[in-house]
Amino acid sequence: MDSRGLAHERYDKLHIFICMIVAVVIITVCLIRQESLFIMAMWTSIAIVFFWFLGNLVRYYIITRIFPPPEIEEINYDELLMDDMLEELPEEVMADAPANVPASPRSHDYMSSE
Repeated sequence: MDSRGLAHERYDKLHIFICMIVAVVIITVCLIRQESLFIMAMWTSIAIVFFWFLGNLVRYYIITRIFPPPEIEEINYDELLMDDMLEELPEEVMADAPANVPASPRSHDYMSSE
C-alpha cells in the first residue's frame, strides 16, 4: 500500500473514532439531563452527521493544504515506447521492409466462400 493510501486509512480510522466519542458524549449528556430516548437518538444522529461532514472538510484541508500529495511527473509511455522501438530497430531492417504488403487473395470476400 502506498503512503497516501495508508494516510487516508489513518484519517478514516481517526475520523470514525472521533464521531464515536462525540456520540458517547451526547448520549452521556442526554442521560444526565434525563432526556427521552427519542431526543437522545435525535441529538446523537445530528452530532454524528455534523461531525462526519466537519471531519471530511478538515480531512480535505489537511490533505490539500497542510500535507499536499507529492507531485508526480506524468510520463508519456507511448513516446517512451516509440523511442525504445526506434532505437532497437536497425536502419537496414527498416530499409528492407516492403512498402506495401499484399493482402491475402481471399481476405476481401470471406463471406462469399460458400
